[in-house]
Amino acid sequence: MKLSFNRDGKTYIIRPASSTDVIQVTELINICSQELYGRDEMNPDELENDWRLEGFDLEKDSLLILQESTLVGYADIWRVVPPFVRYDTLIQVHPDFRGMGFGWLLNVWAESRAQELMQKAQEGLRVFLSSYVNARDQEAVKLLNEFGSKIERYSLIMERDLSGIIEGPSLPDGFSIRMARQDEYPDIYKLQRECFRDHWGFIEVPLEKGYQLFQANYINDPFFQPELWFVIEHDGDIVGLIIGTSVTSYGEDYGWIGSLGVLREYRKLGLGKALLLQAFNVLQLLGSTKVGLSVDAQSLTGATKLYQNVGMTIVEKFIRFEKTLREGLDLRTTRIGE
Repeated sequence: MKLSFNRDGKTYIIRPASSTDVIQVTELINICSQELYGRDEMNPDELENDWRLEGFDLEKDSLLILQESTLVGYADIWRVVPPFVRYDTLIQVHPDFRGMGFGWLLNVWAESRAQELMQKAQEGLRVFLSSYVNARDQEAVKLLNEFGSKIERYSLIMERDLSGIIEGPSLPDGFSIRMARQDEYPDIYKLQRECFRDHWGFIEVPLEKGYQLFQANYINDPFFQPELWFVIEHDGDIVGLIIGTSVTSYGEDYGWIGSLGVLREYRKLGLGKALLLQAFNVLQLLGSTKVGLSVDAQSLTGATKLYQNVGMTIVEKFIRFEKTLREGLDLRTTRIGE
């Protein structure tokens, strides 16, 4: 599909993204993030990896708006995996072209595409469109409210400085911490899946599809560092995990915690704190001067308090909007034990 239209004497082209657009789309995403909070949010390798995610069809699930050689706007829709009830969108409009209706157009396209895809969802299940926007982006907040999306949740970016002496990990008797082996990655995914059942918004996907997403998000990540994968063992079983990286799009000295989980029956024993401190110490050795992570602001497991207890502070706030496309049984976890 390729369309064109004229506005104010200028010609605009609408078409799907292609692999050759990765640099230009990355630049647009970073122009928008730099404007909001002074950091790059993406690099081309990350975006290429995202475009290879299970269920993502670049030809059908992305859209560009161009004015000559300038990328005006970009949208994509992803997480197209069973049970096909949640569709995440990313929509970016260049600051020089805001207020001209392009954000609305891209949201309309995303909803239309989601309505096509939702035909795969079982009857009787709630289907929804999900969008995350930085709380500073009041134009996007206003647009999504007008579009009929509703604020559903908040998430936080928390970080801490890694200079100076960092406390070492301490574990109860009978527990040990070690680097994960690569042959354990399928089991680590199963552990993460079990831990994340207690995270607000969790929706179970088939095991095989879930592991494919896990591989894409962590193992095939351009910043993958096996030396920052740690597990906690107890009586021969793995009961906790942490996955980190010392380099991110935020900078070569900015570390990131991509995943942290402890099985429900082993919480409140200090295992999460031990995993974080282990990762912080290794990140410091690898040259990271700061570390960040993302967390649900109203975490069901109390994760925000844990992160504050290891010296992390809130630096950014994001809003999760949802728009219900079909009412029905809600598959999301909304409280522990569901």
